[in-house]
Amino acid sequence: MAVLGSQRSPKDWPKTIGMVGDSEFMREVDEECLRVRETEREAARHDDAPE
Repeated sequence: MAVLGSQRSPKDWPKTIGMVGDSEFMREVDEECLRVRETEREAARHDDAPE
């Protein structure tokens, strides 16, 4: 198996746009990422709150 990582251009990411389309799995991934992001934001807000 060839290793492609070192052969790809750093700008190959645009080729991935639309690869998963309208996928239920990707919606679930996106929702989970948003939940994690909001949890981290809340934690950061509480860390910055004056005591």
